Order: sequence, then structure tokens, then C-alpha cells
Amino acid sequence: QELEKLASKDSLTGLANRRYFSQVLAHEFASAERYHTNLTCLMFDVDHFKQVNDRWGHSVGDEVLILLARALQHQLRSSDVAGRFGGDEFILLLPQTSAEAASALADRIMQEFAAAVRNSFPGVPSGLSIGVASLHNTRATSAEALIKEADKALYAAKSNGRNRLVEARSKGLAPSEQVSLDL
Repeated sequence: QELEKLASKDSLTGLANRRYFSQVLAHEFASAERYHTNLTCLMFDVDHFKQVNDRWGHSVGDEVLILLARALQHQLRSSDVAGRFGGDEFILLLPQTSAEAASALADRIMQEFAAAVRNSFPGVPSGLSIGVASLHNTRATSAEALIKEADKALYAAKSNGRNRLVEARSKGLAPSEQVSLDL
């Protein structure tokens, strides 16, 4: 059991590692398709993380990542899965959750993370760029496609000024229905 736990967890944050997250995603995607339920994926990127490492050192950078992991864990339900996708990118999987509910969750995470960073490391940037992709809004045809949609939305958030959330929408939806929230 200990080896299984070590093989599925990120050693720094204690969140699911990418391999384990991918297994859970495949299972949850198949379930959502079978039962016609929604599934939402969020990708988080710590804004200006290289600057944090360069200016305050890698130990502070590691602590910032741990603070984000704690904020994620604190806000999640037992059915949700949080993982470290790589470097300063994190990913959440929210079964039976709409994009709107996921966006509200992301707002709470952003606020908790910013407060934790301010309290622990005054002056260190605490912004997050977030991409949100739900199965019902994107009409993704595979688990990998859902992640790609969340990743595209994440990069749109970064391109539009950072410290914001962008929700992915299918091309079939009217432009007025596309959402970009500044948080």
C-alpha cells in the first residue's frame, strides 16, 4: 500500500501525480459519457513563478506550490481529484460539476491562495491563471481533448493579462456565450 501511495502522489505537494490523475480522468470521462453527466477540468498556473524562484529562491518557490496544493485540497469535495500536472501547473477534475460551479470554486481557491502567500511571503506574487473546460460546454470527445481545452483556456488567461480565469466553450456556441472572468 505504501508503494502504491508513493507511485500515485507528487512528492512535493502530496497531490495526485500526472500518471495517477490520467487514470482517474479516463475512468471519470467514461462514466460521464455513459451516464450523460458533466465533468469539468481546471488547469492552474502560478503567475510569474520563474520570477519567484529567481528572486526569492527555490525553497520559497516550493513553499508557494505547497500553499497552492493546500488551497486546492481545502476547497475540494471527496469526489474531486487534484493533481500536479508539471512544474507550476496543477489540474483539478470535478465530476458532475458545471463550468459555472467550477468557476466559483476557482475563485475561492484564488482568494485562499493569495491570502496564504501574502501571510507567509509578503511581496511574493500570488496570481493564478486558470483554464476551465467542462464536457457539456466543450463537447470534448476524449479525456485528452478535455485537458487540451482546459489548457487552451489557461493560455488564453495568461495571454489576456494573467490572474484570471477563462472558460472554454465549443465553437458551436454563440460568441456572446463565451466567458472570460477577471478574478
